[in-house]
Amino acid sequence: NKCIERLPAVHRELLQLRYGSNQKIDAIATQQGRSIDAVYRMLSRIRQTLFNCVNSSLSVDSIH
Repeated sequence: NKCIERLPAVHRELLQLRYGSNQKIDAIATQQGRSIDAVYRMLSRIRQTLFNCVNSSLSVDSIH
């Protein structure tokens, strides 16, 4: 949860739309005035950022 809190507000909003509200990518793209590809790329980067954050957190936790 700390990893999500560290994201910029616009990224948290995109995650909420996609996974919290279960909106389709084309609907999100239309709503935000972006292309479908741009939304896919943003989600991919956000997921990678979250993956890296969680992995770092787990590595630190396993040391302690």
